[in-house]
Amino acid sequence: MLEAGAFGFFLCGARLYIGSVRPLVLLHALADYLEIYSPGKTADWLKALDVAVDLALGLALLLRTRTAPAPAPQT
Repeated sequence: MLEAGAFGFFLCGARLYIGSVRPLVLLHALADYLEIYSPGKTADWLKALDVAVDLALGLALLLRTRTAPAPAPQT
């Protein structure tokens, strides 16, 4: 559960940074494909590293998100 949440946090940061969801759909599909066809159980240390990297990348992407100015209200 923690791994899925961390991956979702990374995808959220990437979505805000990139501005499009389409490449992230492909990335998510690739991650699912690789997990389904993996040759066995993933080691615990590798899972912990995956969570740490996903959280770090998600935070870095959120901090670097481009902020567009809000549109001026029309009168």
